[in-house]
Amino acid sequence: MRYNFLEFPFGRYINQELLAQRSMNYELGVVNKFNPKLKVDLTGFLINIKDEIYLNPLTYTNENYERTERRGIELSWIWTLVENIHLFGNYTFIEAIFDKGEFADNHVPAVPVHKSAIGLNWKISQHWYINGLLNYVGKRYFISDQSNSYPRMDEFITLDIKVSYKLSDAVIFLGINNVFGDRYSEYGAISTMFNERGYYPSPERNFFAGCSFKF
Repeated sequence: MRYNFLEFPFGRYINQELLAQRSMNYELGVVNKFNPKLKVDLTGFLINIKDEIYLNPLTYTNENYERTERRGIELSWIWTLVENIHLFGNYTFIEAIFDKGEFADNHVPAVPVHKSAIGLNWKISQHWYINGLLNYVGKRYFISDQSNSYPRMDEFITLDIKVSYKLSDAVIFLGINNVFGDRYSEYGAISTMFNERGYYPSPERNFFAGCSFKF
């Protein structure tokens, strides 16, 4: 490693032996259209990653895990209730584990085992649309908790809503993320210096607006 003295305020090590992350992905899926109104996709996957890059909290440098693996299933569907109303959803089950090395068979931090969403698209009229999305993220280990020594971070659910007005070549939209203003943290990390959990608070209720044009 080399030391960069120009890094404010105390400089830091630069890992000159850092390797590029490589992966092999395998997927097998099926699509079934049960009827004209319901379509379901199911996919199984396996991802073998060699030299996955992570930030080592002890050295504050990027380093490589020896080998990690992600395996699971993805389910998605769309259901036309009536001509102008569509329900859709997805669910992912994923096991992210260390395949070799010091933490073999432990879970990779920050990867939830369960993650899902369910939404609704409603075409109210020729110009007005409304979209709602309910998101769920399951429990996951804190960043830097490769040994899985701490309790996992709490699961959370959020609701997002967007209203759009469409013209021939333009869309004007207004939306609310986290409608109920829940307090949660999508990410958290273990402080190796103080041996305690730290949270990165996610936004509470927030608004967005914009417009787009098609040329």
